[in-house]
Amino acid sequence: MIASFFRKNKEKKEAAVAPRKICLFGGTFDPIHLGHLRMAEKACMIFSLDEMIFMPSGDPYLKTGVSPDEDRFEITKRSVSEYIHDDKALWSVSDMEIKREGETYTFETIAELKTIYPGEQLYFLVGEDSLRYMEHWKDPQLIFADCIVIAAARPSRKSQRFDDSGHEITGSGERNVERIEDLQARLMRMFPAEIHIMDFSDNISSSDIRNAIREGRGISDYVTASAEAYIKDRGMYQ
Repeated sequence: MIASFFRKNKEKKEAAVAPRKICLFGGTFDPIHLGHLRMAEKACMIFSLDEMIFMPSGDPYLKTGVSPDEDRFEITKRSVSEYIHDDKALWSVSDMEIKREGETYTFETIAELKTIYPGEQLYFLVGEDSLRYMEHWKDPQLIFADCIVIAAARPSRKSQRFDDSGHEITGSGERNVERIEDLQARLMRMFPAEIHIMDFSDNISSSDIRNAIREGRGISDYVTASAEAYIKDRGMYQ
């Protein structure tokens, strides 16, 4: 009885000091759409995240022609507020990168979040396209060292064929991109990284939404009602 009492108290103390799981979900969000929101929801549920921080980028050095900061931030804020998610995580929207002067670098954002959430476990949610380019970002080793990466992607085919140079080939004989599982393994060898692949097959893209607006097609199936209203009121993406 006494041993059981002390064991239960020890377990309570360990649970009390367990680090919270804080996840950064950054991007241009031009505009943020239901695919982004469902991706965040699934990550929260699978990895038992405590907080999901949506962070529109400020001055993304790898992209040009991005919509004004205030518009992307307002659409993100409205969408996150409106979307009803099943997980228990706290969802918030940060203007940290928008307020920062100069070009936006993720490693700087992660470093700042470490000072805001000392002792907590940081996660970084990205799509497959971002994971494929992360090794070419500014100081990627700092990103991989300071947080656990969750990459939303479709699992690759299990059967592969290769040409003489070691490139994978498709049924048509064309070379294919690196399998996501192979990329994951390579990056974890290259950096002190922990990377998890999350199965996610949503095909919505921000560029498709922008094109739909230019072509006069509706976007109600792709964004929240408040986001759609804001985009129409501001005459965005015409």
